[in-house]
Amino acid sequence: MSYYDKFHFESVYDIPYFGGYYSPFTVLGDKNIGRLPVYHRLDLSLSKKFVISPFVIDLDINVINAYNRKNIFYFKRDTGERVNMLPLLPTATLKVEL
Repeated sequence: MSYYDKFHFESVYDIPYFGGYYSPFTVLGDKNIGRLPVYHRLDLSLSKKFVISPFVIDLDINVINAYNRKNIFYFKRDTGERVNMLPLLPTATLKVEL
């Protein structure tokens, strides 16, 4: 994938280089020729159920991307900027039932 500056005219009657503007234009390669960088993510999860009459308590703890690795999510086509997935993201859930 590559880019070049495409010149856009404001009007057909404008003099070139005075009445237009440039914007990046993406030139895509052949189908399936490009690959994204390597990807690896480790997610951890721990669940525990407690029964304390008359309640049932569920406790869940999750960690997404435990390595805090910068995994690719996608490349922006208009600028080529790399957009990464979530960083290290710990979460906890507490559910109480009667």
